[in-house]
Amino acid sequence: MLQSKNYQFWFCTGSQDLYGDVCLAHVAEHSQKIVEVLNASGNLPYEVVWKPTLITNS
Repeated sequence: MLQSKNYQFWFCTGSQDLYGDVCLAHVAEHSQKIVEVLNASGNLPYEVVWKPTLITNS
């Protein structure tokens, strides 16, 4: 029997901390909504996992 792997796709959003905490909170909120819609659509074969907003390169 053919078995498929249970992959996950990470949804990573980047921004800069110079925009301030309020802006970063909006970025995080919007990216979470995008992930919810993608997962609810049923069009993707694997789950999309939201990750916190990236503000550094490390």
